[in-house]
This record gives sequence, structure tokens and C-alpha cells, in this order.
Amino acid sequence: MRIVDKFPERHHASTYDWNAVFDGQCRELIFDEDFKCKPYSFSQLAYKAAKVREQKVRVKIVGNSVFIQARACK
Repeated sequence: MRIVDKFPERHHASTYDWNAVFDGQCRELIFDEDFKCKPYSFSQLAYKAAKVREQKVRVKIVGNSVFIQARACK
């Protein structure tokens, strides 16, 4: 174990192209091809990314796939 001078910087760059994912089309994203975390974790990332963009999304997990479709805000 060692002591360090400062905590490492956090990088905020998104790994996913949410603008493409939230274009309104129904998309299937597949574990280990399109994302590396558990499908439930990815679905939560999608909800959070949509909230930041003030969008709403439909998300459905089927096996190792996550289906996502952006919905129009009212």
C-alpha cells in the first residue's frame, strides 16, 4: 500500500453515443458487443443520460439485450 499526493482526476467523457441511441428509433444493444456492464446497469445509464438531456426513454431488457427508444417529451 502506498500514499499518493492527490486523488486521480475523473474523466467525464461518455463511452456511448447517446445522441444516436436517442434518435427516436427502437434500438437493440447487445451485452459484450455494444456495452460491457450488466444489462440492468446499462438500462440505468440510459435513464440517467436521458434525464440529463431532458428526454424520456422506453427501456426493456430481454436476456442480454437492452431495447431503447427515445420518446417525445410533452
